Amino acid sequence: MPVRLSPCAAALLLLTLSFPPTGAQAQAATPPAFPKTADTSYTAALYILDGQVVKARSTPAAVSGGDADGGNATGITVKSDTTDLNGVFVRGSDYTVADSHITLSGNGSDDFVGLGAGAMIDGGGTLVLRKVDITTDGLIRPATMAADHGVLKVYDSTLRANGGILPPDYKPRIGPGMAEPPAGLHIGGTARAALTVGNGQSYFYRSTIIANGWGALSTDAADAKVYVEADHSIIQVQGPGYGVYADSRCQVVLNHTSITAQTFDAIMAGVSTLAWTDVTARSEGNGVMVHNVMGTPAEVATLSIKDGTLETGGDAILVRSANLALDLEGATVKPWNGVLLRSVISDDPFATKVNGQAAPGIVARFAHMIVTGDVLHQDKDRPMVLELQDTVLKGRILAARVKLGAGARWTATADSTVTLLDAIAVDGIDAPSGITITAAAGPGTTLKGIYKLASGGMLKVD
Repeated sequence: MPVRLSPCAAALLLLTLSFPPTGAQAQAATPPAFPKTADTSYTAALYILDGQVVKARSTPAAVSGGDADGGNATGITVKSDTTDLNGVFVRGSDYTVADSHITLSGNGSDDFVGLGAGAMIDGGGTLVLRKVDITTDGLIRPATMAADHGVLKVYDSTLRANGGILPPDYKPRIGPGMAEPPAGLHIGGTARAALTVGNGQSYFYRSTIIANGWGALSTDAADAKVYVEADHSIIQVQGPGYGVYADSRCQVVLNHTSITAQTFDAIMAGVSTLAWTDVTARSEGNGVMVHNVMGTPAEVATLSIKDGTLETGGDAILVRSANLALDLEGATVKPWNGVLLRSVISDDPFATKVNGQAAPGIVARFAHMIVTGDVLHQDKDRPMVLELQDTVLKGRILAARVKLGAGARWTATADSTVTLLDAIAVDGIDAPSGITITAAAGPGTTLKGIYKLASGGMLKVD
């Protein structure tokens, strides 16, 4: 089975191939492997291995108050400014931290392996945080980390990653040690607040996750699968960044949760799944951005939004050179710029190219909604199908294939160009006077000719 790299790993590979080594380095043409948590040496304020406190790797001076043993820590305060020192590190154990505070400053050196994370679970086992406040200040210093089959469960807690200041000699990079987001994302910041990688799982209940730029709930470098879930929680990005990232082979589920972001409520990449129910999301930029980096033309991301509200300054859903299965049901969508769904060719140099191959494209289903906004298909490399079920849509549709199911009605608010699919009745389509819908008759469509619509517009079917 071919290896599917994460966007960060893929970009690193492309950089290596674009600038091949010469001379004595020519024998090392293979890009360096990403480090594994199992091969990384950690120190922590409190280091737990197999149900025991490992004194040689713990830093008692960084822990005060409360009680801590090999199975639980209650009422402790962790404070340190030591580079790469983790707060609570748990490997291969079930452990609970309750009613505690963790404050770390100073930089981390590699968040792909969680060096410097506030609380980290790794190598199997479950780490439970109950009423725990974690704040980190410094480059690439996540508040929480779940990796290598570790399970993190967070209840009634506050997690904050403030990031730090890049040193003058920092050189942008992709992969281990990167201290800022890839340029292709067009965001800023220097730390991801809650990071899940490898085969990790993270669950957040009634908790608040805050990032100063970059990202709040983040996933990366998945092996077989990464799973992240947030229920009845608050996600905030106070700077240019994203609330949630569903990387390839990652599944992210949000229920009854709010997102406030400056750039993106969420980002999806490759073969990823993002499902939210009754989520209130507000972004000054885009709602959900879907992209693909050095993948294959057949990879499809799956996005499901049921109920809740999506309010955005830019496009509600932006698809950049990617395939998407989109299901919007019963949601309130309010794009301030008037665009519900847009597809474009990505300006990211690492974006997946179709190279003449057929791609699944975008299949969007709107169900049980009354919604206003445009659907603009501007990616010439992939098709788009828009299906309306029991939905009233008012807006322009550009270059999409349209299906109108039971109870569906589309009113064009500007000249539109579409392909009609299946048995569409003309009374399900409308447009005001002066607006023309130019349509091609696709499979199953019997309409042909020019029709005067109820509000005075015209439908021309070729």
